[in-house]
Amino acid sequence: MASRLTRADEEEPTHIVCTGEGVPFVAAAASCALDNAGLLHLLDLAVRYPAEYCRLSDPLLLMQVTSLTCGGFVVGMTNNHVMADAAGLAQFMQAISKLARGMPMPSIVH
Repeated sequence: MASRLTRADEEEPTHIVCTGEGVPFVAAAASCALDNAGLLHLLDLAVRYPAEYCRLSDPLLLMQVTSLTCGGFVVGMTNNHVMADAAGLAQFMQAISKLARGMPMPSIVH
């Protein structure tokens, strides 16, 4: 997930290169509790690509955690579909959640 898209020239197909640049992570705070989270605009809960689409130089995954006044938090993600579909992204989020709770290495379903 910490990769980038690349291609040497217009004739070469686009491919994924593992650059080790990491995944951008944004920590944000909202001035409301989960009970009032309906007041939040959903687009404010996830960091977005600067352009309409993911460019070659953009990370393939962007993450944001927004803390709420009640102690809860919301995790928002934006990803390039080339890395994972909805099922794969859900599995990735479950694994991240388990690691965040201190559980042992999550199992991966094939």
